[in-house]
Amino acid sequence: MKKFKVGIVEDERAIAEKIAEKLEAWQYEAVIYDNYTEIANQVKENIPDLIILDIKLPAYDGFYWAQEIRKFSKMPILFLSSQNEPMSKITSVTVGGDLFIEKPFNLDVLVSNVQALLRRSYDYNGQTDLVYQNVTLDIDNWAVTCNDKTVALTKNEGLLLRTFMQAPEKVHSREQLMEILWENAAFISENTLTQNVSRLRKKLEDLTGKSYIESVRGMGYRL
Repeated sequence: MKKFKVGIVEDERAIAEKIAEKLEAWQYEAVIYDNYTEIANQVKENIPDLIILDIKLPAYDGFYWAQEIRKFSKMPILFLSSQNEPMSKITSVTVGGDLFIEKPFNLDVLVSNVQALLRRSYDYNGQTDLVYQNVTLDIDNWAVTCNDKTVALTKNEGLLLRTFMQAPEKVHSREQLMEILWENAAFISENTLTQNVSRLRKKLEDLTGKSYIESVRGMGYRL
């Protein structure tokens, strides 16, 4: 069974060590990154399956590092922050974050959220490819192929396409899709979902020359 690695970027060393200790008690491998001007390079050298990223950091904030990490990885990003303003939560999503947890937090709750993110991102019951007509989705790498051409997807685009391809022609409500992408969508605007769907639709159109995703007025989307 795979032992997942979780990266931790938290400038309060005592908190970082408590998180690492708790994760290791749950049989995760924990690695603390603490060179706050070289976080992206540290992550590249020792790539985790998920990263816990504090927002308020020395030098550059967590939002900056999330954008840098997104340049080379689709790993789940879990933000920690004492800033509980809605704008911080919205920004965490727009820069590529998957979940936002406010400080102070319970370590058991943190671990349960780590488990949920890892399960959502990596557990596909052994299924690595989905096929619909002449389009193939590579779930392991979040890439879509048609006629020997391949396009990379973001994780959210991949999750959307996986959802559509698992139930072709079924209408998925906006609420269902937001729950699949963000689990707790209380602070996510519907416009953010619209942008994700639009980007996926354009990538599919550029790749295949046809529109696969249909908007169903007042209901949602379907393949």
